[in-house]
Amino acid sequence: MLQKLMAKTDSLGHLLCPVCKTPFDEAKVFPTCGHSLCATCEKSVVRTYPAKNTKMLICPICKQTARIDRYEHLPNNVILNEIVRDHRSNRISNEIAVNGLVPISMMDEALEELSVDESAVKESHSNAIRRIGKRQQKVQLGYDNLRAKINLLKNGRQVLKAKTSALSSGQFEIEMDKLRKEKAGILAEMEALERWNERYLADITTD
Repeated sequence: MLQKLMAKTDSLGHLLCPVCKTPFDEAKVFPTCGHSLCATCEKSVVRTYPAKNTKMLICPICKQTARIDRYEHLPNNVILNEIVRDHRSNRISNEIAVNGLVPISMMDEALEELSVDESAVKESHSNAIRRIGKRQQKVQLGYDNLRAKINLLKNGRQVLKAKTSALSSGQFEIEMDKLRKEKAGILAEMEALERWNERYLADITTD
C-alpha cells in the first residue's frame, strides 16, 4: 500500500511547483533553461542590481539567468498547464463516477476553470488604444464587447454555483459544458482581436 502511495505521489510530481511544492495553478516556464514554477513563485526569481541598473531573472532550480528587459514576465508553460487542467478534470470525473456526487470543493475547482484573466484583457486594451490611435473606436468597441461577455460568464458561474446542491452530476456537467463553450468563444475573440491589432501595427510600422 505504501509503495502504491509513493508511486502515485511520484507520478504527480510534475504537477507540483518545484519551489513551493504546491499544485500548479498557472505554470510559468523559465526561458533559458525550460524549468517551470508557479505564478506566485515567479515573483521570487527577480533580482535587482542597482550598480548595473538592471534586473535579472534567476532560475531557482539551476540558477541560470535572463535579463528582465527581455522577459518582463515569464511566459506560460502552455503544455504543462493543459496537463494540469486535464488531470484536474479527470480527477473530478473519477470522483463523480465512484460516488455519484460532486463535492462542493471540486465544484469550486471546476468553476474556477471558467474564469478569464480580465486584467490581461485590460492591459492588452490599454496598449492597443495607446498605440493604434485613429482606430481607437473600433478597438474600444471590441474590448467593451469582450468585457460584457466576461461579465455574463461570471454571472453564469455564480448561477451554476447557487444551483449545485440541486443538480445531479449529469446536470452539472451539462451546465459546465455550456459555460466552457462560452469561455472558448471569449478566448477566440480575444485572440482574433489581438491578431487584428498585430496586423494593423505591422502595417503602420512598414508605412
